[in-house]
Amino acid sequence: MNAPATRLTLDEFLRKHGGDNAELIDGVVVPLVPAGMLCGRVAANTVSAFGSFIEERGLGIAYSNDTFVLIRNNPPRVRGADFCFWAHAALPTGGTPDWVIEAPPEFCVELRSLTYNWAHIFERVADYLIAGVKVVLVLDPYTKTASLYRPDSPPQTLSATDDLTIPDVLPGFSVSVASLFA
Repeated sequence: MNAPATRLTLDEFLRKHGGDNAELIDGVVVPLVPAGMLCGRVAANTVSAFGSFIEERGLGIAYSNDTFVLIRNNPPRVRGADFCFWAHAALPTGGTPDWVIEAPPEFCVELRSLTYNWAHIFERVADYLIAGVKVVLVLDPYTKTASLYRPDSPPQTLSATDDLTIPDVLPGFSVSVASLFA
């Protein structure tokens, strides 16, 4: 019989596991599994395409590499986004904190890897939307599709032959879906 998992508060998690490759799911620390080379390449393309656009236009600050996104405080839930960005207005005055920003990001990207099934991906999408993220993009390197999720809209799935635009959070942004998987 397994011992019950130790439940941590948000502060305990950040103090003990800030910087670890882990998430906090309802007070329980859950390690994140490395995604592999294919997802690493798509992640690099994502950071390049989105990060450059966001920074060059002064829209906010882009983050990657399982950046903590606070879903809720009670019970505490923190996800590690593959890529996200906060508009300047949502960032705390005095600079970016070390581990977590209280406000939700405008936009999050999740990469589907073989280590996570679709139920896991959809749970992550739902968490981000419940937390107040305006748009969640799921990139699937195996089907070369990009799926956009918004709180009150049906999902939109784009193929490699489509261009990806997100006018509600990134006005003027456009990238070919294929280029994210190159």
